[in-house]
Amino acid sequence: MRSHQSGGRAKAIKDDFLADDDEVDFITSEDDEQPSARKLSRRERRPKTARSRTRDEQEELDADLKDLRDSGNDDITQTTRTRGGPPAELFVHVVEWLVKNKLSPGFARHDPLYRLAMDRVDDQVKAQAGSRLISSAWNATFKYTILARPTISIHILPGSQDDHIRTCDACNKSNRPARYDFVLTGDAYLRDTLEPVDDSDSEDDEAADQTSRDEAGHPLARQEQHFYLGTHCAANAQMGHKLTHWKYHLNEAVLQYLEEQHVLSAKSVVARDKLSNKKREKEAEAVVDAMEATGKIAELWRGFQNDLDDARLGMEDFQKRDGRSQGRIGVISSKGPDGIRREWRDDRYKETIELSDSD
Repeated sequence: MRSHQSGGRAKAIKDDFLADDDEVDFITSEDDEQPSARKLSRRERRPKTARSRTRDEQEELDADLKDLRDSGNDDITQTTRTRGGPPAELFVHVVEWLVKNKLSPGFARHDPLYRLAMDRVDDQVKAQAGSRLISSAWNATFKYTILARPTISIHILPGSQDDHIRTCDACNKSNRPARYDFVLTGDAYLRDTLEPVDDSDSEDDEAADQTSRDEAGHPLARQEQHFYLGTHCAANAQMGHKLTHWKYHLNEAVLQYLEEQHVLSAKSVVARDKLSNKKREKEAEAVVDAMEATGKIAELWRGFQNDLDDARLGMEDFQKRDGRSQGRIGVISSKGPDGIRREWRDDRYKETIELSDSD
């Protein structure tokens, strides 16, 4: 059932990637281990702890997780959340939720274990990306639109930078001429359920599209509206959009896999409609087991992890990673404690030593 948002007063919304400026600060960390492709039973598929934990610690954690599932208590969820295993091991539950959401919508979608998994993966996005990609200096219409609409189209404007006198539509700074054309499309959706916020946002209804809103009630730009961004804002906006909508894009990848496996064929849908909720859920779990056994979930995790690495990539790591972030647009720069400013611009890397007045 779709939820509808009234056009009343907008309520406060927490911007996951809100920053105080429009330049990225990067953090680095070791790569997370990849999720195992070993097929696990349904009972085994639950958050596990690091290998260094003792048997007593493991038993205590398992007891906590059992209490979490049985009680649904918010306090237990909060205290156990940081002890539920690394995101790589919880990622399978995120995929499982998406598969069941499509094949067995009557499943226990609010099970605390799913919430635990979603929260941990979302925390991974916020922590490893540095939460520095969506700027508070951007104008409200662009900011809320990029946070709400899941599809993005980007084109570089023709000519050299000196040819452009239009300022950046995001930050409106006069010293940052526009170099990229952004178009944001797709219906605004509810983050928890992935359902559209309302049914009025239609390409065939221009008046409705002009007044479409996000789930918090903020007005959004029309789907065909063009935003012209400077290089710094463009780089931040591209990656900030990708990470903001990670769950939506993961769901698209899962649906594509189900299509390829003919799970969503007309014949399969008709047969599934005749099954009980219990049998439909078992079928969905069998699909998840197959995705694990064939390495599909590990592949999806690697793609997700690569996006995080792109977001947190420090300039000092660019050459070490052989320019793995090729395809990123705009300019990203950071100044290290050694006084060297490292800049990545459209797949080119350079270092500049900034001298103080006393040097």
